[in-house]
Amino acid sequence: MTDSYVHGYASDEQERLLLQAEHWREELILSGTRLAPGTRLLEVGCGVGAVLAILGEAFPGVVLAGVDVEERQLEVARAHLARLGVSADLRCADAAELPFTDGSFDHVWMMWFLEHVADPGAVLREARRVLVPGGALTAIEVDYNSVWASPTSDGFEALFATVAGAMDASGRSDAGRRVAGWLAEAGFASVDPGERRLAYSGDDLAR
Repeated sequence: MTDSYVHGYASDEQERLLLQAEHWREELILSGTRLAPGTRLLEVGCGVGAVLAILGEAFPGVVLAGVDVEERQLEVARAHLARLGVSADLRCADAAELPFTDGSFDHVWMMWFLEHVADPGAVLREARRVLVPGGALTAIEVDYNSVWASPTSDGFEALFATVAGAMDASGRSDAGRRVAGWLAEAGFASVDPGERRLAYSGDDLAR
């Protein structure tokens, strides 16, 4: 879906992705994540390497790899990881045709990725193929239709509807609600929906 990727590949957007991952470092990426040294982890749709960098810094000894369909993203990822001293095997590849043999990884990671692909089931089946028996997959997605404000306003409601509509125009606004079902359909034997309802007020809202 490269041609219709909703965010595009401009340099300011690439920088936003780095800042976005840092913003969610503790609350979404590292919270509940445990990776033992030697774990072979593949991020599918690794983009500019923002999440790989955080995982590599937080879990020394993990063996990182990443794939993305866009070489422009990988160029930024290589530079970003090199600055931080994080090593990763980065390859330009389609998520539905991963360039790895069966059982190559202990963990596959996807974050805000399935919302952008045409066939989430095919991508998840391919991810399952490259996992070792008993391997794990982390998929973090959002349901943009569940965003709310209290008190609300016409402006807020228009903003939320516009964001969801933009996602639906080139992907899925409800991926967060559907990901558990996609995983089950792809043959993952044990699926923890792991739903997190996030609400903010006061100083937390300002952040």
